[in-house]
Amino acid sequence: ILAPLSGGIFLRAELKDNKKFKVNVGSSIMVDKTSEEVKDIIKNQLKNMEEAEKEMKENLSKINFELNK
Repeated sequence: ILAPLSGGIFLRAELKDNKKFKVNVGSSIMVDKTSEEVKDIIKNQLKNMEEAEKEMKENLSKINFELNK
């Protein structure tokens, strides 16, 4: 796999354990999570992004409406 080191910088790495995932929970603290827990986290992140997109589109529509007045 390619593992990120910094913005746009990667190194080749070997994946040895694909049963546990390290998840950043804030303040540079990492905890182990199972694949099912990670799936749930990603689903929630996707749901939040979709809601934010919907809200931004609604706001853009309101702004366009006001500009067209």
